Amino acid sequence: MRRPRRTQGAGSPNATESAGRQKRVVIAIAAVIRITAPQDEEPLSSTEAAASPQHPSTEMSLSERRQLRVAWIQAAVAAVALAISTYTITQQVHLNTQQLKLNEQQHRLNEYSAMREERKYSTRVAMWSTPGDTPFSSVLPQGINLSIQNRSPVPLRNVHVRASLASGHVGDVLLPEMPPCTIRRYRIAPPEGDGFKKADNSSMSYIGLSLHFWVDNNYWQLTSDSLKKSVKVDETGRMRRLLGFPVESFDPNPSTGRGEVPQAALVQDCGEGG
Repeated sequence: MRRPRRTQGAGSPNATESAGRQKRVVIAIAAVIRITAPQDEEPLSSTEAAASPQHPSTEMSLSERRQLRVAWIQAAVAAVALAISTYTITQQVHLNTQQLKLNEQQHRLNEYSAMREERKYSTRVAMWSTPGDTPFSSVLPQGINLSIQNRSPVPLRNVHVRASLASGHVGDVLLPEMPPCTIRRYRIAPPEGDGFKKADNSSMSYIGLSLHFWVDNNYWQLTSDSLKKSVKVDETGRMRRLLGFPVESFDPNPSTGRGEVPQAALVQDCGEGG
């Protein structure tokens, strides 16, 4: 007969050994839990907190110093750039001002050059008068001895002499063309019953006397104190007609005979210019 197998109970050695194992495992797990569990740290005092190194704060301070250094460098570069820009703008303004002055001076020079070119012949014309109240000869009426000088190398065309009359009218006389480089003298007489207007308190000078002529492609008016361009207006119909006679006694060569005295005398400094 077989003997029945006995079941191991709680009081058997195997059971006791298993229980002891389980207990040791639990103790080990509890120890691990205690080691890994966060420990409540006591707060540091202010001295300890100040003395303990704070690595994050140190890194932030270095970064700020770097940023501050970069900011200073950028500010210095900006200041230098601003100074250079200010100097450049100042110099450019100065150059622009100088250039503007040069342009104005060049414009005036161009105007003067153009005016000189335009007046290169008209400025070589002159006129002067002397009283001719005493007749020069039995054939000349009383009036003014008027000398006209053309020192230009071109003739004067459409030559008119105008004068203010004592009656308040204006007298006009048309003279022959003036050849280049010559001087001519005329006896200019007022209309019968009239006379030339004289300056106040003077019996020797006349006012309102002018010479009109065409040269330099312009019509010019020459008086005792001015030379200017004039618009040619045909007003001779409304003016009193003056009398003009050439004076044949202006002899540049006294050795010539009286019958060979020319009406015009040559001038030596004939040419262009003022």
